[in-house]
Amino acid sequence: MTGGIEMAGAGYMRLRQICLVAPRLEPVIGDIAGIMGLNVCYRDGNVAKYGLENALLPVDTILLEVVAPFQPGTAAGRFIEKTGGRGGYMAIFCCDDPDARGTHAREMGVRVANVIDHAPYHGVQLHPRDCRAAFIEFNHTDGSDDILGADRGRDGKPAAAGSCRALGPDHRNCREHGQVRRARAEAAQLQLHLHQRPKRHHEWADV
Repeated sequence: MTGGIEMAGAGYMRLRQICLVAPRLEPVIGDIAGIMGLNVCYRDGNVAKYGLENALLPVDTILLEVVAPFQPGTAAGRFIEKTGGRGGYMAIFCCDDPDARGTHAREMGVRVANVIDHAPYHGVQLHPRDCRAAFIEFNHTDGSDDILGADRGRDGKPAAAGSCRALGPDHRNCREHGQVRRARAEAAQLQLHLHQRPKRHHEWADV
């Protein structure tokens, strides 16, 4: 920590998803898939209510998502205009208690911009203006605590839909055929563009 407000009793947290934004999905998705040897595993129609379309690609135990606006006046479109092009839009972390993370952020003066509650998925999104760079989201899906996202939880019972199944019906084949393993090194080089980086990374660590 860097002198900020520490979160008492903090549980686990791991990177679940990186979201990039682009003016259009193509040729971005095609280029990423071709360069990194990945396949699109899922397209979420629910993002249409935000004026967006998307595509997700599995990279080992995380997802790489690209969103693009298809109508004017979207938050993603404003982000593109502000940053002068495509780039990192969201960093999404899986944790045991998103609401506690949101409360901790509020105590630091960081607003909660949106709460997503679609059982078994629950997410808390922080305001990008307060985060000074991009959206941060904390979420939890019942039955998805296994870092590999297996269809069964630690107690051996079937996990709720939305954990590993978010990768689509062929997620096991992707791993077995090594498509995501080939991309691990490239994915490790993906970084969110942080304005005034020396200060911003400390603030993100405090959140």
